[in-house]
This record gives sequence, C-alpha cells and structure tokens, in this order.
Amino acid sequence: MRTKIVLLGLLLVLGCGSQEPPRDTPGNQNTQKAQDDQNTQEETDSQSETDRIQRELRAVVEAVYDSEVQTVLDYTHPRVIKLAGGEEPLRAMIQEVYSEFESANMEVESVTFHEAPTFLQSKANRFSVVPFTSVVTFGDQRIKAVGYQVGVQRFGATDWKYVDGAYIEKNGTQLLLPDFPADYQFPKYGFARQ
Repeated sequence: MRTKIVLLGLLLVLGCGSQEPPRDTPGNQNTQKAQDDQNTQEETDSQSETDRIQRELRAVVEAVYDSEVQTVLDYTHPRVIKLAGGEEPLRAMIQEVYSEFESANMEVESVTFHEAPTFLQSKANRFSVVPFTSVVTFGDQRIKAVGYQVGVQRFGATDWKYVDGAYIEKNGTQLLLPDFPADYQFPKYGFARQ
C-alpha cells in the first residue's frame, strides 16, 4: 500500500544593491510613489497567486480522498500523464488506489501550508514550490506527510499544473521538468505515523 500512496503522491504539484537614497524632490516623490504603487500591486498579485495555488492544492488533496478522479487529472501536469501511459491508464491506476483508500476508510484530517510558495522561472515556465503538511487518518492510524508540490505554468497560460514532491524525490526534475532551475534546493519530504 505504501507504494500506491507514493504513486498517488505522483499525481498530486529583484536584486538588491546599495544605492544612494533619492533626494526628496517633487519629481522623485512621484517616481517613488509610482514605484511604491507598483510594489504594492506586485505584492497583491503575489498574495492572490499564493491564495489561488493553495486553494487548488487543497482541492486536489481533498479530491484524492473523495475519489474525485477527474479533479486530480485536471490538475496533474501533462508529463506525469504521459509517463503513466496516458490519461486512461492513469485514471485506472488512480481508481485502484482510491478503492484501497475507501476500503481502509482513509480521510483527510487537515492540509496546512506552513510556508509561502517559492516562485521561480525558466525561459518558458513559471514554477511554484509549495510546502505543505497533510494529516490523513484511517482506522485508528494517523499519517502526517510533510512535502511539497511543484506548480508549473507556461508563460501566457492562466492555469497551473502540479507534480507531487514524492515523484520529484524519486526521479529528479530532469525527467519531468527539464527547464526547472538546477540549483534549487527542495524542501524536505517525508511521512510519519502519529
């Protein structure tokens, strides 16, 4: 069953420098106000994007334990689907895992995001690395999973697709996300019974 839990995990996803401060002149005040407004907008956009990503990932985790196969497939990165042999073979694998989850009476107790996502980019994609903790119960057992999802969004696209950190831990990024920044250090990933 541990292998199938990991398989299910497979489904799931300005520089600083020293400058002399500007003089307090009317022209510089307008420039500074425009810069402050832009920074505020970027922070708002970033928070909005963070909220969206976390909402989507919570929906995916809950869909896993509610047997909502299509929701999981909708958010799964296309390369994961391809490596699984296509959507129908992946759908069959997911349904088999869900059957085991249902027979074990597995349920999501909680999903928390203990850090903000880290946003990265390549020439073609934006990436979000989203650390999370989930607690799943089955019978009198509890499992705490500390991991991460990697979101991928092509430039010009509006949707994010996700890859679970368990898959990246097992296979590295080159197979799935060849343009992911090679020097990035991923968060820790692991399971613990409680």
